Amino acid sequence: MGGRSGKFGSKPAVDPLSFQARFGDLVRGVRLRNGLRLKDVARLVYNDETKASRVSDVESGRNEPTADTISLYCAALEIPVEQVERLRRGSKLRWPIVQSPGVKSDRNIIGRKPNVEALHRTLLQHRAAAVVPSAVLKGQGGIGKTAIARYYLEVYGHYYFGVWWIAAQYRESVIDGLCELAVILDVEQESSKRLDIAKATLVKLSQQEDPWVLVFDNAESIEHLRHLFPDHGPLSLLVTSRTSAWPERFHTLEADLLSAPDALRLLIQESKRSWELDEAEQLISALGGLPLAIVAAGAWLKNSPSTSLTDYLTRLEKMIRKKPRELLDYPDSVFGTTMLSVDRLSEPARHLLRLLSFLSPEGVAVSTLTRLPEELAPGLERDEAYLSALGAVSKTTIDLLSNLSSIEQAFSELESTSLVVRRADESYSVHRLTQLVVRSSLGESIERLAYDAAAIVAAAYPSHSRNPEFQENWASCSALEGHVVSLAEYCGEIEPLEILLKQSCRYLDAQGEYTMALEYARRVLNSRERRLPADDLEIAGSVNDLAIQVWRELGPQEAEPYAARAAEIALQKTNYPDERRAKWLSIHGVVLGHVAEKDSKEKKKETLAKARKRHLQALRLDLKSQGKRSRTVGLRLFNIAYVRLLQENYPAAVRLFGASLSTKSSVSEHDDPDVAFGLQGLGMALTQGGFVQTKYKGRTAKDLLTESLEIRRAAFESKPRHPLIIKSALWLAICNKVLVRLFDRSGSLEQCDALLEEFRIDRSELDRQAADCYHRARNEAL
Repeated sequence: MGGRSGKFGSKPAVDPLSFQARFGDLVRGVRLRNGLRLKDVARLVYNDETKASRVSDVESGRNEPTADTISLYCAALEIPVEQVERLRRGSKLRWPIVQSPGVKSDRNIIGRKPNVEALHRTLLQHRAAAVVPSAVLKGQGGIGKTAIARYYLEVYGHYYFGVWWIAAQYRESVIDGLCELAVILDVEQESSKRLDIAKATLVKLSQQEDPWVLVFDNAESIEHLRHLFPDHGPLSLLVTSRTSAWPERFHTLEADLLSAPDALRLLIQESKRSWELDEAEQLISALGGLPLAIVAAGAWLKNSPSTSLTDYLTRLEKMIRKKPRELLDYPDSVFGTTMLSVDRLSEPARHLLRLLSFLSPEGVAVSTLTRLPEELAPGLERDEAYLSALGAVSKTTIDLLSNLSSIEQAFSELESTSLVVRRADESYSVHRLTQLVVRSSLGESIERLAYDAAAIVAAAYPSHSRNPEFQENWASCSALEGHVVSLAEYCGEIEPLEILLKQSCRYLDAQGEYTMALEYARRVLNSRERRLPADDLEIAGSVNDLAIQVWRELGPQEAEPYAARAAEIALQKTNYPDERRAKWLSIHGVVLGHVAEKDSKEKKKETLAKARKRHLQALRLDLKSQGKRSRTVGLRLFNIAYVRLLQENYPAAVRLFGASLSTKSSVSEHDDPDVAFGLQGLGMALTQGGFVQTKYKGRTAKDLLTESLEIRRAAFESKPRHPLIIKSALWLAICNKVLVRLFDRSGSLEQCDALLEEFRIDRSELDRQAADCYHRARNEAL
């Protein structure tokens, strides 16, 4: 048969992963993007319009293109040869090589081939454009946008070297998804802030040679993606969204309702029962072609094998008549099928689903739920307000969450009714429409359940000894941020939410997410001021938190009144815990120090004196409550030393930095990053004061700064451009520069140049600082 097979002598199907199929798709995409017909391409390539059938053969991938054929098409259609070589390499490697976990769907996708083909055509047509080809798959809730996107990756994922899925309902979750990709791409991280890491990931993506596709699932608006998607590079973007308000560069496609035959096939698949179309016609019509409703109905019918379609339809219509007015804009079928399923749940499963309706729809882990009973166990050191808020959770919730077996059984029941989906990482997801329907049915119990849901996440969120400001707890904080955003949207002014937002604020501050941290700090203070006295302990703490965020976002001048208010409460309320009073006084001192840097000479002197007074007041309280040897005492000494540095009292600054280092070293391991602060402070004071040759307990400024850099490099090994590393490197370079000018040391010059190159230090900043230090050192030597 000459290579032909089958009854009619047809050729075997073309392998979509083969090079010839990929090359054919590339040619077709360029043709369509330029609005060319087959005969137009034939004229350009072969100078003969009658050879359009040859072009068709190339596009369909019927034959392996020869080198001459490839050269002809590349020249005529202006296709970069490098792009063709990447396709060839991809066909051999069997792309995708990189794929985010949980992309594949366990459910067989029905009736979505036209949508997937339309998506692929859109992305192909614009692949060679100047901007990244971007498609928005738009449609109402419950229509199956996420399923279509997953199916697209299943069918056409082999066109991409990398496939990455990002939950995009919240801006925080987009940042999280890009940070996870940063690990895969081994992105050089110049900052520990998540937003900076996300942006660095986009830069790395734009520099890739092979094609990638990013999926932003359930994006509420372009604002969530602002500055978080690439503008160039071998990339394609696929967004699923309910809104059509997208910029012109995003090509919008509408997700279709399922046809009646496809809807019946999906119903049969989910129910494990069989009907003809005419039997199910009325129910199919009532379900409206929405996969979410069809899947829920199928699960209900599977669990009730004796129930007829007519009986289910009657129940559905009766339930839809109960639909609340606030859901008038949402599909009747989704409301009806969801509530029919909820009504049949056991009480534990129903209660769990109600709690889940307030959380993020993605990534609900069992471990998040079990933390609440653990936090209420006797013997743990927790503050009174925290225990009081968590202790007010309902007995029903505590009983459920105290029994792991009950939780797992409830999830199993919810999964069997298709109300939740188990993900690849063993967490669970709930459709947003399901959550909305459940919340709408809660009536007077909504406040009670919202309180319990907030308390669950507040208990799981790192606090107390698990400080959200410490790097080892960042992954735990990040995993819960989606729940924080969701609860902030759906909960009113309740104590567990105040606690949660306060902890999240500390984490976001550590990440440099100052705008969101400021919003949370304001919200917590406003909530507490409506129910607590003006000088209450928690009010003072919230004012102090707000002072920090205003300082970060708006500057020290704007923050000073808030910091001063917290400090005044600290001085007046001597019955409040000393460690908290010390913190408020210290923050006021820090803010005053930064205010002083912009003051006039006379005003600066007065402001720095006040800052030093605040730090001394904080130090006395810490000495009283914690003794001489503690991290906080070391911090207070450091702050006082820094004020002395600003006052240009260098001998006093050296003594105090030395005392701070001694204190920190006595309570920390020698390689603790906290010790690096003390080493840098002392080395910086010796260098600024002109004491570059002076030894402090056997070590010079260069020795101290070198050790500080080494500790920070080891501590932040995965982030070689961490700001603290750069700070140590800068001062070590300054010290070396001074030594070069004073003593003409070639070794110091070489190290200075090496530091400049490795850490990309600003040479003008280095020269300015070094010149000041040199003049003081020269005077000291004289």
